[in-house]
Amino acid sequence: MKKAPKGQPLRLLFQDEARFGRISDRRRCWARWPSRPVVASQVVREFLYASTAGCPWDGQLSSLVLPWVDTDTMSRFLLHTGQRFAGDYCIMFLDGAGWHTAHDLRPPPNIQLEFLPGAQNSIPRKPSGNAYAKIISAIRSLTRSTKSKTLSVPVFMLYTTI
Repeated sequence: MKKAPKGQPLRLLFQDEARFGRISDRRRCWARWPSRPVVASQVVREFLYASTAGCPWDGQLSSLVLPWVDTDTMSRFLLHTGQRFAGDYCIMFLDGAGWHTAHDLRPPPNIQLEFLPGAQNSIPRKPSGNAYAKIISAIRSLTRSTKSKTLSVPVFMLYTTI
């Protein structure tokens, strides 16, 4: 792991993406005899992808809604996040998705990419060696030494507030 530049605040980020959308599907429907309902037979697939990076210390988020995911859109998300946290040196943890490990990925200078343990290759491990549990435990020990005693992550109750 590289060292952060001296005098620049450090920000820890965890990144993930999610797919939202719909797939229409032909279904049978009930109707009284002798009517014969017309049911659409075209299958429609519409998706959007949300990429988000969150800081567990203060709950700050950087998010983008994208039409698809690939190396180019991931580079755009990293640029957006770098601008969002321009005054900070960010260490961003990622899983092992193909667009995270691509050679063409272009992170900005204030973002350092790190992979969750075991994310780039599927190494079998014991449940007691769960990498995610170790990371959460480390974050909790860090929050004990600060004013806040809990992790600050917002919960969105309505889709429109996202």
